[in-house]
Amino acid sequence: MNLPGGKHVVVVCFVPGEAFLAAACEADPMLLEHAMSRRVVLATPTTLLALLALLALLALLALLALLRTVALTWQQDAVAGNARELFEVGRELYERLGTLGGHTASLGRTLHRAVEDYNRFVGTLERRVLVSARRIRDLDLADEDLATPQPLEESVSPLTAPELLEDVPEEGVVRIRRESRAANGGPLG
Repeated sequence: MNLPGGKHVVVVCFVPGEAFLAAACEADPMLLEHAMSRRVVLATPTTLLALLALLALLALLALLALLRTVALTWQQDAVAGNARELFEVGRELYERLGTLGGHTASLGRTLHRAVEDYNRFVGTLERRVLVSARRIRDLDLADEDLATPQPLEESVSPLTAPELLEDVPEEGVVRIRRESRAANGGPLG
């Protein structure tokens, strides 16, 4: 077996008969230890099968280690792919939140104008129209009283998140609650 760079892990020396290896070991009792210290395995037909089984087992273990490494690499690649996708989705969400914040500011300005228009309407109704209507009732020209409009009690919640207030103009959404309550005679917010 060779390692990268041409180094041998082990060299197998095949001896064609058991009797030959037994005679060599009788002549030199340190032969097997000397061969092993040099990374040489002396194999006979009997031990060669056991050696091949051992090598097959080692190859299988190496293959399992390689497969485990490949699986971990694929898993890390999948996690990296998921992280990239999560990053893209997060960026898209952030952009959409920015757009939504712009829409919120625009809607707040529109609501602010609507509240101002409503307050002007109520002021004109109370100061000019209802005064004439009361005179008609006082002259007994009307059979029933006019319906009383209900005051506007709902108010717009102010934006408080710093991200949404960065680009809000001075006359922005935050003041709607105060102006609408002040115009209706309520306490300032």
